[in-house]
Formats: sequence, C-alpha cells, structure tokens
Amino acid sequence: MISPALFVLLGNGDGTFGEPIIFSLEYFGLLIYMIVADFNQDQLFDIALADGYAASVTIILGNGDGSFIEGTKFFPEGCKYPSQIATADFDNDSYLDIVIACDGASNSSVYFGNADGLFLERIILHTERSTSAYSVAVTDFNGDNYTDIIIVGEKFRTVSVFLGYGNGSFDKEQDIVLSYLYGSAIYMSPVVNDFNRDGYLDIATVTMSSYAVDIFFGDGNGNFETCRIFSTEFYGGFTSIVTGDFNADGYPDIITTYEDPGGIHILLNRGQYNFFRINT
Repeated sequence: MISPALFVLLGNGDGTFGEPIIFSLEYFGLLIYMIVADFNQDQLFDIALADGYAASVTIILGNGDGSFIEGTKFFPEGCKYPSQIATADFDNDSYLDIVIACDGASNSSVYFGNADGLFLERIILHTERSTSAYSVAVTDFNGDNYTDIIIVGEKFRTVSVFLGYGNGSFDKEQDIVLSYLYGSAIYMSPVVNDFNRDGYLDIATVTMSSYAVDIFFGDGNGNFETCRIFSTEFYGGFTSIVTGDFNADGYPDIITTYEDPGGIHILLNRGQYNFFRINT
C-alpha cells in the first residue's frame, strides 16, 4: 500500500519548478483539504491538512526550505470528516485561527492559534438547520473590521452567517434556507464579492445537484436577500466556483466547473443581476 505524501515543488521564478520535496503523511488516510498560512508567525509558510479517514486536522510547520515538521493535531468533536478549512484572526491577538466545516456534524469548530502554532482552545458554531456543515468561508460582511464566518450546510440547503465580535465570539445572524431546491443538495465552497456593486458583499455558491448559481445579496448589516438563481441551462453537477473581474469592466464575474461531460461556464456580469454565459 502506498503511503500518502505531500509533494512540494519550489518555484524558480520563471514559471518552472524544481524537483518535488516529499513530506510523508504516514499516518494519514485520505487528504481532503489543505490551506497554506503562517500559523506560528516565523515568516515561513505552514500547512493545515484535513484527514478524511481519521477525522482530524494536522498542522505541519514549514522550515523555509520546502520541508516540514509535524505540529499539533486535533479531532473536531462529532466530525465524520473535515470537509473544508478556513483561517483568519478571529480574536485579534495577531495569531491565525482555524474554522473547520465537518461533514456529519450540525456544527463547526473554531480553534484559536498561539505563537507556537498550536491550537488549544475551541468554540462551537451550531448550525441547527443543517445536519452537515460542508464548506466554510470567512470575510467581513458588515464593515466592522471583524471577520465573519459563512457555513454552508449540506442536507437542508442552508447558508449560515455568523458575525464576529473580534474577541473570538460570534453572533448567529441568520440562516438562508434554500427551500426551492428539492432533494439532497451538496453545496460547494462559497465565494464572496459585491456582485450588484451596491458597496456590500454578497455570497455566491453552486451545488453538485443543480445547474444554477445561487447569489445572496448582502445589505451590509449581515442580512441577505432571498437568493436569485442564474440558470446555466446545463444539467450537470458543479464542482467549484471562483469569482473575479475577468473582462476588466468593473463588474465581478463568475466561473464554474462541472462534471459531466466536463468543462467550465464563464458568467460575465453585466450589472443589475444580468449575467452572460460563455461555455468552454
């Protein structure tokens, strides 16, 4: 049996890369997700790795030469497997914290970091309307300079918004329930942008069981309008979504990928909730 491993390819600065440096993940079963950040503030990149089989998250600390040493490991309570991780400084102590979305649990865990790259304290964010937290994103929705959290639920099609107070605590502002979707809907990672250019951040997401992009328009206070559906007129499950101004017209656009037969949709934003689709 082949042991899981992490391959690090160091860039040469010209678009090429050197030979891979291999970090053995001997005790990992299934690498679900990872993020790169400086967790111990030594100006070197570290990595948080989510293990699907062990239902754990492991921090490996970078040495600055492409090699790593294993740091702390934690097991979110009630988690079948950690499906996604996001990082931010939720308590304003200058150290990065981690929020974990867990499949099989109606909650998500926030772990608070310290100078050693350890994560010793934890709080729970409850998502009562969903039996499984599938994905997570972080941003400042209400302009108070504190980081907020979005948790996307799988079973009951909810997007939950938690407004941060800047001290490691959160206010459960609301659940956005997607009642118009039938059956089980697995939502993919949400993206955040000001899609209608009203000065307030909005949320966009897609599912693996529909052919639409769902956009929730924010009002700057942590509240969101009923989402609008932009049909792609394609009957295939989506796998991911990204946003950016791809044609430099000042409006944030959307790109989605889909499984069957495989490809991408480019949705160019014309303003006033009007998107023009390009298939590739």
